[in-house]
Amino acid sequence: MFIDPQFQGIKWIRNNQQENNLHVLRFGQDNFINTLVMAVENGESVLIENVEETFDPIIDPLLGRNIVKRGRRNLVQVGDREVEFNPKFRLFLQTKLANPHFKPEIQAQTTVINFTVTLDGLEEQLLGNVVKHEKPGLEEQKAELIKQMNEDKITMKGLEDSLLERLSAPGVNLIEDTELMDTLDRSKRMSAELTERVQKALETSEEISIHREAYRRVAGRAALLYFILVDLGKIDHMYQFSLASFVTVFTSAMDDAEPSTNPVFRENSLVDSITFKTFKWTMRAMFQRHQIIFTALLCFRILLADKQLQAVKMDEFLHLLRCPRSMAMPNPAPEWLSDSCWGAAVGLSALEAFKSLPQDITMRTKPWQKWCDLEMPENEKLPLDYKNKTDFQKLLVIRALRPDRMVNALTQFISNQIGEKFTEDVVFTLQQTYSEATSNMALFFILSPGVDPVKNLEALGEKLGYSEQKGNLYNISLGEGQEENALNSLTKASTEGAWVIIQNLHLMGKWLMALEKHIEKLRLGQLHENYRVFFTGEASTDIPAGILENSIKVTSEPARGTKANLMRALANFHDENMEQCQKDREFKALLFHLCVFHALMVERRKFGPQGFNRVYNFNPSDLQICSELLFDSLDSPQPIPWVPLRYLIGEIMYGGHISDDRDRRLCKTYLESFDKEDFEGAELVPGFPSPTGLSTMEEYKEYALREFPDESPYLFGLHPNAEIGSLTTQTEFIFSTLLNVQPRVAGGEEGDSSMEKGVKKTLDEILTNIPEAFNIQELYNRVEKHEPYVSICLQECERMNILMIEIKRSLTELDMGLAGELTISEAMDQLMMAIYVNAVPATWEKLAYSSLRPLINWWKDLLDRHKQLVDWSAELTLPNSVWLPGLFNPSSFLTAVAQSAARKNGWPLDQTTLTVEVTKKMENEIDAPPRDGAYIHGLFLEGARWDSKMNSLNEAFLKELYPQLPVVYVKAVYIDKPQGRAAVYYECPVYVTKMRGPTYVSDFNLKINPNIGTPGHWVKRGVAILLEA
Repeated sequence: MFIDPQFQGIKWIRNNQQENNLHVLRFGQDNFINTLVMAVENGESVLIENVEETFDPIIDPLLGRNIVKRGRRNLVQVGDREVEFNPKFRLFLQTKLANPHFKPEIQAQTTVINFTVTLDGLEEQLLGNVVKHEKPGLEEQKAELIKQMNEDKITMKGLEDSLLERLSAPGVNLIEDTELMDTLDRSKRMSAELTERVQKALETSEEISIHREAYRRVAGRAALLYFILVDLGKIDHMYQFSLASFVTVFTSAMDDAEPSTNPVFRENSLVDSITFKTFKWTMRAMFQRHQIIFTALLCFRILLADKQLQAVKMDEFLHLLRCPRSMAMPNPAPEWLSDSCWGAAVGLSALEAFKSLPQDITMRTKPWQKWCDLEMPENEKLPLDYKNKTDFQKLLVIRALRPDRMVNALTQFISNQIGEKFTEDVVFTLQQTYSEATSNMALFFILSPGVDPVKNLEALGEKLGYSEQKGNLYNISLGEGQEENALNSLTKASTEGAWVIIQNLHLMGKWLMALEKHIEKLRLGQLHENYRVFFTGEASTDIPAGILENSIKVTSEPARGTKANLMRALANFHDENMEQCQKDREFKALLFHLCVFHALMVERRKFGPQGFNRVYNFNPSDLQICSELLFDSLDSPQPIPWVPLRYLIGEIMYGGHISDDRDRRLCKTYLESFDKEDFEGAELVPGFPSPTGLSTMEEYKEYALREFPDESPYLFGLHPNAEIGSLTTQTEFIFSTLLNVQPRVAGGEEGDSSMEKGVKKTLDEILTNIPEAFNIQELYNRVEKHEPYVSICLQECERMNILMIEIKRSLTELDMGLAGELTISEAMDQLMMAIYVNAVPATWEKLAYSSLRPLINWWKDLLDRHKQLVDWSAELTLPNSVWLPGLFNPSSFLTAVAQSAARKNGWPLDQTTLTVEVTKKMENEIDAPPRDGAYIHGLFLEGARWDSKMNSLNEAFLKELYPQLPVVYVKAVYIDKPQGRAAVYYECPVYVTKMRGPTYVSDFNLKINPNIGTPGHWVKRGVAILLEA
């Protein structure tokens, strides 16, 4: 059994077993059993590659060596056949899993050999490559030397054995045996010669080692870079890089490095060239959202590896990633410092450099407030005595107190530490990328909505003499039985030197294994030097790692920014088509508005759930179809049908992508102004009126380029806080991802601090605080009348019991595993990893409720929920005010409010609706439940605030992202007909978490002031009530 993520073991075994007619198989492939049976009978070797943690039971008799003797024949069961077993048969299994969890019996039945490349091993391997490149004769000399030394040792051993054999022979007379004496003399002379040769070889070896060590830093950096690339696979499956392809880039970078006779300058030149070339090569394959993560990972790993520089300490680095929060001290300035930021500042005090930070903020709040209120605090020094902290320590403070500025601060830090060129956009042309492809290295275009690289590929092919007309370009779009055609085209092209474009790999998940196998088979033969393969496909875990590793990956994502999207949309249209319309002036003006609408819809998603509840891939084809609808509607003498046009665009074309009702409402709101007033002069977005007097598309493009406002949340109708929120979310995403790719054991300077110690501490803290389970039977016995509120209380207690039992069971099991009393299973390993990264384990999440809190905060919140249920179940009467976020199923409680009123008054439930009234009281001011309905508290607003003086929604204060609502009175009313209250109410959606979407609970009608904003204004603001902020 080979553990072989880098496929080095496969190379070795192919060479080693070539003479024994090696068959390479995979589970599930055609003819698997027949090939295996033939190999067992003929005594040939079989390699089953890419095995997972569990095997097909068909090989169990072979693994268990279940051989039955019948007469002179040795038989073994393979599938449904008894096969004669040839003792020369050899079975090899290979897995690309770096840390597989095989069953104990598998490990007992096989010899496990770990071929995984280690950092030190790879460094030594790459050092040979560097020396071979820089001092061509030196590496060969070393190899020859090693060979000679080994041969000499074998010769010496042979002489010794021969001598001992003659001496030990019975009846030998030492004096009379002349042959023995000659052997003795010869051994003596040869021993002297060999000793002298070994001594010279050792001296030469030391000399060679001194020359090799001069390039140690270059090899060390290259090994570090490769392991960073391996870790990227933990971020996204598409980021698969083979060692062979990395070595190609590494060699190319050495060729490109600036030559010099000065060894120090040359070493620095090599290190810089290898780092930057690998960076550019990798960035081409990265999605935009992951580019800053990769750059930060590269920067931090380089700094951590440089022991002399010590710019980053391991404990501070882990603190930056985890950002632990503590509420051990009360917040001294809640008016400008959020509880989350204060908790992070208190958490920082665990580090020696910041042990007095909470006290300093408490005692001297003004300088800290002034610094926190700066627009760009990352450009200024820290206040007071903290101004002399290192650049990295400054990052820790920004992460705690101004997380929204962390992306900018991180970019600045990277620029200062490893160079500005690592923070600039990497631009590649298709021609450049193509020049790197070879007959063995394909190009893989990772598709994004609205981007199709095939046209550009065909244009490049035409330029280089490849086209379908000439018969030397095969373009296959997978689906509709094209699989066989694709395989045949690859075979033909590999001998003819043609191009093959295979589109939409993500649609054919199961078949891709056959494709990978076919390509590998072709590679073993002679490939034409002009043969090239191009793949396109969306990101998918179905795409085999083998295809990805042997491809140059290129992501093609649309331009970022509303203005860039608008210009891209306008580029799809030309005057000649438009002037055919009867109302060409109106058509161009409305088309321009449509392009602005499209740009807003595409770019709004950058604000996360406050932009859209779910991710929608609006693309240029939506715009194209809408432009054709617009043309058909205007190309007639009839009046323009505004209402059908808006419906088709908002509900069918763009609305067809949208699966969430609140997002569909937003789309319709954007189109409310899409009417005749828009022709000229009306404001399309704030600060951008529709142009007047323009006649050509070129003029419209120039106007957009010149006049379109700078990027800001106002363009979308959002509050500036939306940008702060999205930047804070981006910061959390960056650092949680970086934490997930960290190695499991982190060493401090004074000793190793293992993952197990941290996990054990958290585990003990939770286990000792698990409360007693509710006695459900006793609660049911106390119930006199099963009213809706009582049922809710009982259901919540039952769910709390189930969750607490699972927490106790899994933690007790893990505790025994850490103590060595149980074998660590995969489930225990996942639990341990989740606790280590301060995340709620998946097995608990399934039984719990939606939450984005880190584990420690989640546990404290769970205990608060338990306390509410203890108080509620004590009397089984409705609490004075219900903490709605503290319920597993808050929507069921709201339903119970309606059910209670319907039962009490004899109303039909389907004609009973909820109304809400935001009171002016806080939870501690409520001393009794209401006669009808219920009081609820613990709600937060996002995108707005509640103005108690005006008793309506109002614009949020800057940097106050989640203002709390006062106690809300919920009651049910009977309705004969829907009442027209749209003018003074905003239908505000309620969600459990700020991820919105699937955590939807209900809609609350909140009062609004028409002088501040219409319902459409708050829809564009993305205003919602959250149960967890």
